Amino acid sequence: MARRSARRKPSRPGLRQRFLGWWQKRNQPVLALPAPTPVLPILDLVNLVDPPPDDNSVVGKRSKGPLWTTDRITVAEHLWGEGFIQPGGPELVDELIRPLGLDSSMQVLDLGAGLGGVPRAIVAQTNAWVTGYEPDPLLAERGNDYSNRAGLGRKAPVQHFDAVESKLKPNAYDAVISREALFVLPDKPKLIRDLAGALKPSSGQLLFTDYMLPKSGYVIPDLRLWAGVEPVTPQPWSLDDAMEAMEALKLDVRIRDDISELMHRLIRRGWADFARRLEGGNMTRGFRRALLKEIEMWACRATLIERGHLKVYRVYARRVGR
Repeated sequence: MARRSARRKPSRPGLRQRFLGWWQKRNQPVLALPAPTPVLPILDLVNLVDPPPDDNSVVGKRSKGPLWTTDRITVAEHLWGEGFIQPGGPELVDELIRPLGLDSSMQVLDLGAGLGGVPRAIVAQTNAWVTGYEPDPLLAERGNDYSNRAGLGRKAPVQHFDAVESKLKPNAYDAVISREALFVLPDKPKLIRDLAGALKPSSGQLLFTDYMLPKSGYVIPDLRLWAGVEPVTPQPWSLDDAMEAMEALKLDVRIRDDISELMHRLIRRGWADFARRLEGGNMTRGFRRALLKEIEMWACRATLIERGHLKVYRVYARRVGR
């Protein structure tokens, strides 16, 4: 009697192949938010990064630990480049700040400076003096270390700063900028008032990019699911709300660009480039966990932008009068 050949379990594709399959939508539509559902399709990426069985973190649930860890910083820099925690790199910084006309005589404040990539890029491009304020202590420490190592400890320092509790120096800056940092902060009319008050009278400039609602009062579908994959609960407002707050302060708003399509393209390009470099064998447990969290967050943001539920705007205004 012929011996039955043992049935072999099909070999599982490697981490890099599975990631590429996910990002190119070959398996299932991860970048899609269906009608109300208890879980996001992206949660199936648990298998992609193979978290260890004793891992206590729950996918889709905000962890109780620090917002930023060394592993998360490593993942972010793999994605967006050294010193950056959001898409675009120095090239996008150059494009975004062009209306400011900065030079070596100017003092600039960057609110939400992260690892200091934006302040250092501004110094390299304009030779202005840029102080980075960052609410996360680990990011601030690491960013300031980067600036010191680059010889920019005085030109582009990064300092820990609580945007809710701390006070900005009034009438001090030629320009205040912020990149995608305001949407998680409360009481935005007061925040804009504080930022405007930090500008030099008659000449100070305010420029920020941020995630915003398509219109005032808009309710994002599956908002709780988005909140579940964000490290800090999102509290976006609309461009109309921002305009109302700035007009009340007599700020002269000169630019309000919808850069949603650009941001969506940069997110996808960053992950596509990362996928081509991905090697799963050398990943530590912490790196895998951080990678999964970043995948969840960025895929959800990209989906909301793609569906028109979330916008990204660049807003530029000048302080007029005293």
